[in-house]
Amino acid sequence: MVISVIGAIISSVVVLVITVGVAAFCARRSLDLDNVAAPIVTAAGDIATLPSLFLATYLVGFRFVTPFIAVLCAALAVVSLVYALRSKLPILRRIVLESLPILVLAAWST
Repeated sequence: MVISVIGAIISSVVVLVITVGVAAFCARRSLDLDNVAAPIVTAAGDIATLPSLFLATYLVGFRFVTPFIAVLCAALAVVSLVYALRSKLPILRRIVLESLPILVLAAWST
């Protein structure tokens, strides 16, 4: 899980930088974003993901990275759950309450 999270963060940052750069370039040149940006950003996402996962496997080798990311993900999950259960949106609460038992069973069985 930690490798996936780290890889996703790294590739997301790379794709974000490329997306903003392509959007700025298209805006300066008055180019159509659909024709220029979509293929470039899609290709950048495909190309950035595998090296990001490879780099993440090396970062996991550091003693502090894995516990830090694991605790951060657990805390974010608990905060998200509490927020969803306390939400004023009834459909959100219903979805969480109906999904939670299955998710707990799935997590417990792994």
